Amino acid sequence: MFTNCWLEFSQRLAHRISNVSTPTSATGLLLVLLAVQAQSSSFKVAKNLAAELTQEENYLETTIPPVGQPIPADSMEYDDPQSFATDPRKLPNGPLRRLAVFPIGVPKPLTDAAHLAWQAARTALTANRRFLLASQKLMAEKGVFSSREQLKTQEAILLGQLLDAHAIVTIRLKGRSLKWMAYNGIDGLVLWERELQIPSGDHNPKALEAATKKLAMDFLANIPYQGFQIVDPLVGAPVYEENNLQLAKLDIGPLAKISSGDLVQWVELERVDEQPLFAQGGALKVVGEGVVKTREGAIAVVRILRSQDLKLLKERSLIRIPTEVDRLWRAYDLSPEKGTPFKGQIVKLALSDAKTQADSSRPFWSAVSAAASFVLMLILAL
Repeated sequence: MFTNCWLEFSQRLAHRISNVSTPTSATGLLLVLLAVQAQSSSFKVAKNLAAELTQEENYLETTIPPVGQPIPADSMEYDDPQSFATDPRKLPNGPLRRLAVFPIGVPKPLTDAAHLAWQAARTALTANRRFLLASQKLMAEKGVFSSREQLKTQEAILLGQLLDAHAIVTIRLKGRSLKWMAYNGIDGLVLWERELQIPSGDHNPKALEAATKKLAMDFLANIPYQGFQIVDPLVGAPVYEENNLQLAKLDIGPLAKISSGDLVQWVELERVDEQPLFAQGGALKVVGEGVVKTREGAIAVVRILRSQDLKLLKERSLIRIPTEVDRLWRAYDLSPEKGTPFKGQIVKLALSDAKTQADSSRPFWSAVSAAASFVLMLILAL
């Protein structure tokens, strides 16, 4: 069993090594390979690493329905809040990943229609696999599966803690006005809010569903980032070099419409006042820029052009894709006011060439690589 596991891992790793052109990266991978092989206790390590590779490949090769055919919400739910402990509940320094969307508050005659509208909103939110939604089962077990009025800060914090949710969403119909509120599950402050008038009146089930879905799409389009940075477990670093290019991998979702050469921006989202964070209450600082090199499924490989500091381009960094912002607003038939859909400030800091920054740190890593090669030769000589 160990032999099979080791062969599987070594074959996958050898394939990765063949795609790495820099001596530093290749040496590091070979050291991992030899060190694992040299220890009798390496069975568990090899098995775990092979599993990680398999999981990554399965994720990249997941069959995604065509645009316009969303993934069912049930496939993007979570029942156990503890099962996501590895994804820190920290905002605004990371992406929204887990949402708790509460049932829609409506007059009693619209109860059934409200449930259908709630399901439509959940389907829209999970279409691009950006979010996991708290399941009805989890909310019922926690005793909170019911519609909510506008939340106080402390109430939003408590619900966020109870459901381990990055964001809390409440939807309420009063007369002809349908209001969507999204709260930060960490500090309880408002992320985004919007109110929509239903022209057909408040007792039209189809109008309620259509309005709820439109608000869900509006919410998605107003999130000021469209992806986040990830780390390939075999590379082991958020920024790596191939063919003298500085590269990074991004999770942009399987339905994002981006092409080779499209601009991407690394951004930091900061709250500047108590207004909604995804509107006037937030500010975006652009700390890096790059262009899409390749794209496979939900993952894009990006060539970094410039940055304030390469160290700022790290795992879970927020990614803004200007072409995707424009596409979302057109696809959802939204009408932003003059300027960018994001109503907060967008500040572009002084950025310098990524290659120049990498070259300045290369002497150190060359010394590390040489030392590692020397140690490897000593080990083989024993």
